[in-house]
Formats: sequence, C-alpha cells, structure tokens
Amino acid sequence: MLVIKQKQRYLLLFLLISFTCVTAVASEYGFPIKNPFFATIATSPPEYRPKLLNDSEIQQKTVIVRGIRDNLPNNLWDVKDFTVPVAYQSEAAPLIFVIAGTGASYKSQKMQFLKKIFYQAGFHVALLSSPTNYDFIAAAAPQARPGLSKTDASDLYQVMQKTVAQLNVNHKIKITGNFLVGYSLGALQAAFVSYLDSTIKTFKFSKVVLINPPVDLYTSLQALDKLALAKAYNVNSAEGFFNLMFTKLAAFFASQGYIAIEQGLFFDIQGSGQALTREEMALLIAASFRFSVAEMSFVVDQINKLGVYIDPKAELNISASMTHFFKQALLCNFHCYLNKFVAPYVGMPLGEIIKKNSLKALKQYLSQSNNIYVITNKDDFILSNQDIQFLTKTFGERLTLYPYGGHCGNLNYQQNVDDLLQLLKYK
Repeated sequence: MLVIKQKQRYLLLFLLISFTCVTAVASEYGFPIKNPFFATIATSPPEYRPKLLNDSEIQQKTVIVRGIRDNLPNNLWDVKDFTVPVAYQSEAAPLIFVIAGTGASYKSQKMQFLKKIFYQAGFHVALLSSPTNYDFIAAAAPQARPGLSKTDASDLYQVMQKTVAQLNVNHKIKITGNFLVGYSLGALQAAFVSYLDSTIKTFKFSKVVLINPPVDLYTSLQALDKLALAKAYNVNSAEGFFNLMFTKLAAFFASQGYIAIEQGLFFDIQGSGQALTREEMALLIAASFRFSVAEMSFVVDQINKLGVYIDPKAELNISASMTHFFKQALLCNFHCYLNKFVAPYVGMPLGEIIKKNSLKALKQYLSQSNNIYVITNKDDFILSNQDIQFLTKTFGERLTLYPYGGHCGNLNYQQNVDDLLQLLKYK
C-alpha cells in the first residue's frame, strides 16, 4: 500500500493475515470457529490448515505486462508496468488464473496460499491483483476508475490475454487448458470475465469457481458500513480504535515476555485477557475495508487529476507525506466512492450502477453455465438471506454452502481446500 501509515498498515496486514445445493451439515463440518467476525480475521487455526510447499520449492516466473501510462505520478514509480507472477510446472499443465479480493495485491496472504495449493495440485498458477489495487489502477486500467464490473472484467481479460501470450512465446510454458478462480470482489469479477469469454472465447474456461462472492453489491456495501457502526467500549474515532488495538497488542506481548508475530498469534490473543470483543472485531473488518477504499479513491483522484483530495498540479514525490490526503479519503466509503468517482463519469444513477454490478445482472448466464461453481458460507455477513436464496436457485448443485466461516475465513481450512480441488479436478 502507498498511503497508509506504517504502523496501521502492519497491524492490518497482521490481523487480516428451490433447488438442492451441496450444504455441509453443521454437526459434520469441523471448522472450529463459529463467530463469523473472528473467522474472517483469524482464518483457520494453523493445525487445521493443509501443509504447503515453501516458495523455494516452487518454480516461478514474473510476467511483465507493459503499463498503459507513460507519465505516472512520481509516488507511483513502482507500478509503471503490471506484474503477474506465475508458478509453473515443468511439464504441460492447465493454467489457473486467480483474481484477488477488494484492494488486495498478488502478494496478499490469501493469494499466496491459493498459489501454493493450486501449484501442488498440478496447475500453472497466474496471480492477478484486484482491479481495485493501486498497481492495477495505475498500470492496467485505461479509465482508472474501478468499480464497474463489466469494465473491470475487460481490463482483467486483456491482462490475461497478454500474460498467456508471453507464457507461450517468451517462456515456452505449455498450457493444456484454462481455469479461473476469484474470491470476494474478485469472485464477482471472475463471473464477469467468464461471461466476456463466452463471447470472445480466448480461454474457454473448463471451470470457474467463485469463492465468497457478493451477490448484490448494495447489500454487501450496507453490511460492511454497518460493521463500522459497531459500538466498541471507549472507541469514538479511528484514532481511538487504533490506539485500542495497539494497547491490547502491547499488553499481550508484555504478558508473554516477548514479541513474536506468528500464524496462531490471534488465537493466543483471543484466549488471553486482551481478547477483542465482537464489536471490536467488526470494527477491525470495517477498518480494513475502508482503508482499501481510501487508497483506491486516493489513486483514482491522483491519476485522473480530479482535484477531490489532491491539487491536480501538485507533484508528490516518493518521500511526500500522504497523511493529510489519506485522512480525507478515509471519510469516503465505497458507496461514496461510486457516487463521487464513478457515477458522474458514466452518467448513470447509482442505483443503476449497483444493479449492473451484481451477479443478478448475469442470472440467466450463470444459471445455464454448468462450468461455474460457487463456494460460500451461510454466516458470511456480506450476504443477506435473499442473496443465499439467489445462489441456491441460480447454481443448484453447483453451490457449496458451509454453515460457518464468515467472509473467506475458512478458505485455508483443510476440508474447504479438499472440496475446492475436487471441484477443479481435471485428471
């Protein structure tokens, strides 16, 4: 991230380190965390996760897709071109593209996890940063205004085409078929990419898997905004919230007598006197999402020279403080972002934008596409009961619905991994 204060950035990265459907029966599903907020933040306890290869055991290449802008602001110097890391097999194998969730880059923990499990299953794996991440906005999005699923899908599709062309020509990697996976907002975008490919037919995806997708964008936005309204004790501001987090962490480390940020640390904290309350966990999730939206708004404003947060004539160098601008951007949630940066540009009411950016806009295509699957959780707080009903009716047996896991919290749970790989089985 470019604009988040370092200590806040590290904290967030650490903590966030009727048809018949396939439904896991609660009594038979062993995921141990029943609180959806705790599951979302902590994910699976380490002992419930699959064993993974080390990066040193994986063959990897970096595909550089030439950026679309010659003159980027100085503070975006590192994303002039778009990077697509690829883990590749020695022999011919199918290629699976993975699209990250809101604000996430290919470096994120979830993306690196998915890379390893797919690689271990025999796939070539190409990781795509979210169209809402600053590297994609700067180097791969001509309009530099993410948030329109159709446009985001088109931008992703062009990057994917260029990536495959380089893998074939420059790297001599043999591809026997194409698969597509996305999680969270990346799942929604994967659905639109698949729809686009049904016409262009560059990839002819064997299977597409949507993990914890939002169904109705407005419903999901409202749910995330409600989390920000959670009333935590003695927290009346963003500064108060972060001070509370740091106080709890400091007290926990003091009680342990050492500082060690490990995979299971959050479970240790929740078992101590410094455990976060349900309201504090809700605030943490809301804060993480708001930070992603703020960074996106900041970059969109700067690249398009809109003057909302930054004077269009201002030249921000690498060492320039972004704090003042970022504080302004933090006041704008995703609903505000669409109103301020997208609706005026496309000349479309917000309600129409939201309608066209949902899975419901693709209902007929999704219901008839037997190669598209959904994996999600009944307690995912970005879904309403109506959203669950839509998924059940639209996907039928192609929907896997777990009772617990929050939003992507059980992504790295062994049973989920086994079920995901079974869906993608190609041999």
